[in-house]
Amino acid sequence: MKYKQSFIFLIFVQFLYFAPVFLKGEVIFPHSNNYEVIGSNLIVENNYISNRKFSDQSSVYIPEINQHLNGNYHNWLSTWNPYVELGRPTFQLSGFSRAYLITNMLSIFTKNPFILYTALTVITVCLTGIFLFLFLKALDLHPLACSIAAIGLSLGIFVSYWLTFTLFISPICWSVCLLWLNTEFIKKPSFLSAIGISFATYSILMTGYPQFIVLSAYILVPYTIVGVCKYTISVKNKFSTALMILGLVVSGVLMASPAYADLLINSQRSARLSGVSDDFFLAVLPKIHNFRDLGIFFTSIFDPFWLGNPIHPNYPVIFNGLSLNPFYFTLFLFSFLNKQWRNLWPWQLFSIFCLIGTIWPPVYLFAVHHLGFNLSRFQLLSGAIIPGFILCGYAIDNLVRNKLVKPRYLIAWSLVPLTALSALQLVFWYKQYDYLNLKFIAASWLIIMILALFIAVKKPLLLQCLAVICIFIYGQSLMLVRSLDNIQTSSPLISLIRKEISDNSRFALVGNEIVGIIPPNQEALFQIKSIHSYNSLSSKNYQEIVLKWSQSGTNTYGRHFNKLDSESKISTTDFSLSGVSLLISKTPLTTQKVVKIAEFNKIKVYKKLQQPILLLQTPNYSIKDGNQVSLKSSVEKGLPLNTKEIIVFDDFKKIEVTPLEQETLLFLSQQYHPQWRATSKDILLKTVMVNGFYQGVIIPPGINEVDFEFLPYVLWSWIPQLIYAFFGAGAVIIQFVLFTRQTATLPH
Repeated sequence: MKYKQSFIFLIFVQFLYFAPVFLKGEVIFPHSNNYEVIGSNLIVENNYISNRKFSDQSSVYIPEINQHLNGNYHNWLSTWNPYVELGRPTFQLSGFSRAYLITNMLSIFTKNPFILYTALTVITVCLTGIFLFLFLKALDLHPLACSIAAIGLSLGIFVSYWLTFTLFISPICWSVCLLWLNTEFIKKPSFLSAIGISFATYSILMTGYPQFIVLSAYILVPYTIVGVCKYTISVKNKFSTALMILGLVVSGVLMASPAYADLLINSQRSARLSGVSDDFFLAVLPKIHNFRDLGIFFTSIFDPFWLGNPIHPNYPVIFNGLSLNPFYFTLFLFSFLNKQWRNLWPWQLFSIFCLIGTIWPPVYLFAVHHLGFNLSRFQLLSGAIIPGFILCGYAIDNLVRNKLVKPRYLIAWSLVPLTALSALQLVFWYKQYDYLNLKFIAASWLIIMILALFIAVKKPLLLQCLAVICIFIYGQSLMLVRSLDNIQTSSPLISLIRKEISDNSRFALVGNEIVGIIPPNQEALFQIKSIHSYNSLSSKNYQEIVLKWSQSGTNTYGRHFNKLDSESKISTTDFSLSGVSLLISKTPLTTQKVVKIAEFNKIKVYKKLQQPILLLQTPNYSIKDGNQVSLKSSVEKGLPLNTKEIIVFDDFKKIEVTPLEQETLLFLSQQYHPQWRATSKDILLKTVMVNGFYQGVIIPPGINEVDFEFLPYVLWSWIPQLIYAFFGAGAVIIQFVLFTRQTATLPH
């Protein structure tokens, strides 16, 4: 088998895997969204699996993409989301923003957020397989090893389980790309590989989950250093090659720096990165209290399907996609045989460390405190995914190319983990046989027997068949896909809310019973404004003002604010500035300052009798400290000063104000952010924080209009895109010219 044939096989299997997307037009989405917009689960799912464990996609990713595609923004890029948290910066990372080149290119072809997310995920998954194939080829592994390992990584359990979280898949994709390009560049530096290293660095930063990026660095940096020492001869060459790679990586970092400069500002305003307890991080680890728990954990790595489909919401144990499946797990173990460990021990040692850091809390906490794993909760075993499949590639290469001295011993060894884990499962679940999926246990035995047959006869077709079988059993069955018609994006409730707050006011959910209806951040999908939030980096100011509205406040270090716990504070002065005109509850409200206007599926909608304060010009304020001002109590009744929004975008407003002989305050019912800039006829005006949260502008005497614009650093992201487009086109032209010259010199 040649590399070309093996590569075509990889592409063919990827096409089969994504057949529901390519042939049926389905999109990647975790549930029908019916309860979220209708308040009931009456709609039939049509055999689609729904799992709200993955609702970050429905509540964050899709709405944020929709804001980037269809938001009412003034600049070339959506930078401000006015629909949640009384306004906040639009998320620019994880690949969901047009600030990233590939997403920007996809936005040319579709304005549907579901289609764009699916296209971005499919591209990322396919590139993951292609990059691993090219990396293993650069290591001179057998063509069969390249394709089988690439299929396992890109279409296996981990990637399939997290298709709704493409930010988990993306770091794997671009890390493998960097492994390949660094290897090629070390062997023979070229303009094309240089551009690739820079772009891959930029891509992993713009699309990946931050904690996964840190973990990937622990793979990439040592590998590159070892590669430079291994493939270059003189000390001068080693130094120059390392310096060039470092420069290319730095260039990629600089290209992503506009988005990260804004992230730094938002992080400093948040409480998320300080004072977080160890219990917060430990909550993500598997709960291992005894031998039974440990056995179940190792079984889940080997074959999680023994207890049912892990993507189903009623799966009996906690599972997070960390599995290789029986075929690849056995190949992984083979990498420790025949003295292969002498060359592969760095990959093996890294995998073992990740395993220990997942099942032994002290090691994980050491990583949190000292190794940069304090950005978010994260299972270190995710870091073993890339090394695991690289080791699988080496194992296949050894099986195909080397003459096995003791094939019977190897066949017997392949049966050890399967036999041991099968026996353990029967012991663990002997009183609950309903949990055991005997069909999958039988499938595991069949897969290992076919692998044993391959060891005996060495027919490549057997390994190819095993790869395809595993992808359909352990990969495609985990895909959370559905047709667009199955996703609810409208309802009478949503239509009523949109109508009643068309004056740019907001709604609020009241009571614990209402949780789950219009979950925070879906507002951007429906383009309706609320005071709620789902944001890991919500500002300290937001968290503090929420406590004035609701006794329970935010959850998980400010990540969630999804309801007012009672109606007791909706008539207070603090709440009157929030811009709320509509209240939604499942329980009747007793306050006299609201009137019920509708009810849907026991969801009651109330209108506030008092008009919300959205925009106000007043001289009744006092300066507290620096840019901190406070409104006087008399402002609640309003003053007869005419203010009007002439031009309204999410990120830009032209406001007409009343010119006075004294200084006044322009109050806007939205969250203060230091990157809002106010001017009047090119005169810079002072922006201030009102009452510890809201946005304000000091209006000098004689001013009659104000331009108010949000200007974050990410607006400069068009420059990296232009640079990469220019150099990418140049690289293609150079390759075409070289190919033409080589063709012309060939004998006819």
